[in-house]
Amino acid sequence: MLSFYALFTQEHDGFISVRFPDLEMCMTQGRDFEEAYEMAVEALAISIGGNPQLKISPTKRENISVNEKEELVPIPVDAQLVVEYSPKRHVSCSFNDKIIAVIDQYTTSIGLDRSAFLESAAMEYIQNHPK
Repeated sequence: MLSFYALFTQEHDGFISVRFPDLEMCMTQGRDFEEAYEMAVEALAISIGGNPQLKISPTKRENISVNEKEELVPIPVDAQLVVEYSPKRHVSCSFNDKIIAVIDQYTTSIGLDRSAFLESAAMEYIQNHPK
């Protein structure tokens, strides 16, 4: 799984700030480590999903400078969140009526719309069936 390193810093106000050395504009914070980590996963997905032209590889751990107040933490790229934050484009595709009925029944039961389900299913298939 692809990850980017983030620098976690305990601030004077008690919050933990998070910044990504590879993504200068990607920053967040949390009240504690757990919240800061969750916010970092989301901030990373927003940065990647919101910028489809972004072509960057994560810097290796040994090439990142860390001072005594910082902790270097790998943050995984959440592919489903990236899809959620990516620009959308309308496409037309055809499905058998019975398949659509099954999809609609399932998505209604889990609180998703058809498009979100198909995006998620496509990403899951791609992740589980590499070339």
